[in-house]
Amino acid sequence: MSLVKLLVIYPTPKDIETFERAYLDEHVPMAVTKLAGATKIVASKVLGSPAGAAPYYRIAEVYFPPWMHCKRAPPPPEGRRR
Repeated sequence: MSLVKLLVIYPTPKDIETFERAYLDEHVPMAVTKLAGATKIVASKVLGSPAGAAPYYRIAEVYFPPWMHCKRAPPPPEGRRR
């Protein structure tokens, strides 16, 4: 059975310490609540790339059961691109 994967890519923040505090204290708890149907979540920091500095700071992979089972839950407003 195939899974649906939601990929969330965070750009490099100007203030990493402030971003990390908000990410861990606010965003992760909200995501755990809003993504209750997820079967697996992998959160990673991007340390670099073979070409030098990475264009992204964090990447989160969120796995769900096949789309027909999770399409009833649209993304919350907090998770939409601004």
